[in-house]
Amino acid sequence: MNYKIACAIITITMVFGCNQDKPEIYQEKTSKTDSTEQDIQVQYESKNHIETFQLKNSDEWGYDIYINGHHTIRQESIPGLPTMRGFKTEEYAKKVEELALRKIENNIFPPSIKKNELDSLAIYI
Repeated sequence: MNYKIACAIITITMVFGCNQDKPEIYQEKTSKTDSTEQDIQVQYESKNHIETFQLKNSDEWGYDIYINGHHTIRQESIPGLPTMRGFKTEEYAKKVEELALRKIENNIFPPSIKKNELDSLAIYI
């Protein structure tokens, strides 16, 4: 008799235990519909990001691109030009690195930058 009662209690516990709602913490995170898009954007940005840097012993600039948290590209010279010079300003480096990142996010790899794209970004040498 005790065996039957124990089996019944275990069965009832399993049935009702499996049908419970998700944990309260999970509900809090997913119920905020306004911030869900923001949360996804923050997570996405943390995986793919860009950084500018000043070249050593120089007043020129370059950039790094991180994809899925991994350092993927280090660009110390102006792409699309037959030169080894860096960018004159950090602003120029940022414009080009943003274009390169957009290309990568659109599955264009390597994200080659052409002279006419530099011109359209108003990058002057």
